[in-house]
Amino acid sequence: MFKLLFCGVTHMVSIKERLAEAEELFAKGKQDEAFERYSDLLNDPKLKSEEFFRVMQRRGGILSERSLYDEARDVYLTAVAKAMQQGKNQRASEFWHLIGINEVAAGRLEAAIS
Repeated sequence: MFKLLFCGVTHMVSIKERLAEAEELFAKGKQDEAFERYSDLLNDPKLKSEEFFRVMQRRGGILSERSLYDEARDVYLTAVAKAMQQGKNQRASEFWHLIGINEVAAGRLEAAIS
């Protein structure tokens, strides 16, 4: 966890607070900073499953918007693998859908269809 120092008092910044900060940056169009925050969150062993999926959705979306389609697909495939491992079929199908959208954006229609 991150620590902040306020007037000599240490405050532990929770994952929820860090995720909210990343979401705020994302909403303000500060994708570079948001991407860094999302990536940092992935290194926290206390990251819960649903938070992981939210982070991966945002990271993949940012990469896809930057035309980094292969990198976005890799992010989404990592999320699919985790969802399948956890038996979360709905989550896996959501990420398969995002992979399809990413492939269409990349101009790879055959890959999107498959």
